[in-house]
Amino acid sequence: MISAINLPAPFPKFASTLQEWSPIKINGWVASGLHESFKNPDQPSRWYSSFVSAAKASEFFFENCPEGDKQTDDILKNPCEIHFIQPLVILSGQLYRATMAQDGEIEITEIKTASFRFDYRSKNYERQSYRIDLVTLSGLEVYLENLKNRQDIFSKKIEDESKFT
Repeated sequence: MISAINLPAPFPKFASTLQEWSPIKINGWVASGLHESFKNPDQPSRWYSSFVSAAKASEFFFENCPEGDKQTDDILKNPCEIHFIQPLVILSGQLYRATMAQDGEIEITEIKTASFRFDYRSKNYERQSYRIDLVTLSGLEVYLENLKNRQDIFSKKIEDESKFT
């Protein structure tokens, strides 16, 4: 979720810079499901309520951003204001990815991050899906470094698109 005011060019010009260090590009895939191991079958899933909470919190912050989509020729006169809101759930535990190998066997690999397309429909929210990142505690430092790299590239793109010298 991004709100931008006074970008020096239309937002689509910046899209590729956001993809560069995204977990989806780094991992090369989007997660499609989640299973909690060693949970009693009669217990509710904890991941679902965590994802709903992250989506709702993100909506709250996004709704309280100033109105966006304005554009400027001179960011010195009309400074940029950008709000990045990333729904995030941090897992205190291990995270594994299961994939089907070409020989039909299931491969299990330990991972540190996964990005999900999480569908959540509610009469209170217009948006119907969210991209929620799930990160293990042991993967948090690298995840945050990647976010920093992403912000640096985005800032450089704003500078490059600006007309000031």
